[in-house]
Amino acid sequence: MRSSSQRMVDAANRIKKGTGQYLFFTYLEEWERINHRRVRVRQVPLNLEITPYIRQGLHDLLLGELKTVRLKEGNLDVVIERRERRQHHLFNFHSSVPPEAKSLTDNPIFYALKRKREQLVSASTEYKRVIWLCDAGSDILRACGTVRHMQSSISAEQIIQNFLLLYQDIDLVIVLSPRHSNSTLGQSRENWWHLSHFTNNDAGAQLDVEWLQKACLKLPSPRFAGYQARQLVQQRAYGPTAKGWYTGVTYRSKDHKGSVEISSRLVIDLLARRITPEQFAHFMGDRDGQNLFARMLDAGMTFEDITFQSGGIDEDDDKIVLHYSDDPSASKFK
Repeated sequence: MRSSSQRMVDAANRIKKGTGQYLFFTYLEEWERINHRRVRVRQVPLNLEITPYIRQGLHDLLLGELKTVRLKEGNLDVVIERRERRQHHLFNFHSSVPPEAKSLTDNPIFYALKRKREQLVSASTEYKRVIWLCDAGSDILRACGTVRHMQSSISAEQIIQNFLLLYQDIDLVIVLSPRHSNSTLGQSRENWWHLSHFTNNDAGAQLDVEWLQKACLKLPSPRFAGYQARQLVQQRAYGPTAKGWYTGVTYRSKDHKGSVEISSRLVIDLLARRITPEQFAHFMGDRDGQNLFARMLDAGMTFEDITFQSGGIDEDDDKIVLHYSDDPSASKFK
């Protein structure tokens, strides 16, 4: 849907510059019988081509008085709405059809397996051919290896097992998916990697599952679910010029001594003028004109030492630790 929507946005921009950013796409559905099952199928082609019919529909919508237009041609059935506000390209489309596989062979997982098989065809027969699948936003892969009650749709396990039956030259398929537990009162959320494996021929007898599980434990703990990481990448949240990921401010005090831990990325973004002093104050917790450092200085305390606390390779941020204590020169005579 994202690819088809973007192609129609580009076509709209060619008709009238800048108008494509105001379009919202709702893809309709039809009931079809696939493999003796009656299922809902989203009406959007895999590789949409902008035909004269689509171009004319966009022309009527953008240059006429219409607010919406429905385009139905081939496998495409979409309602396009012209809105008053700009629509983000990641969220300018919708469909009520859930992301389910309708066929064992016509789905993204099977296509990905076929593409990877083409890369392994020329590999020597002395080696085992292994394909790794990692969940980067696939609902089907995320459910792989879990118990699902009353499920009528095709699962990732069925797709992979069918692929191994069709292509005997692939020995092993491994699925890696980030998982997390629900946080409860008094307990933090746990994150881990879930491993599922599917073997072909006699590869199962030679597979050391325990070694694979130990290898997964060596990986950095996942911070997000696959779909969350995908959306962050699409929003360029990890770009070199994107705003930093700031950890919270930690304040400790005892007997007129203490420390303040500040995100090092927050400080360098302020010095580099990527954020304003007002934004810095907000991240420091200033509210209603209250300032942490102003309160400390009014109480006669100043910094006596500064240290750097590294978060390590797998942490999002490091800390600058400001140690403070009573300073006679900054306080009233006692």
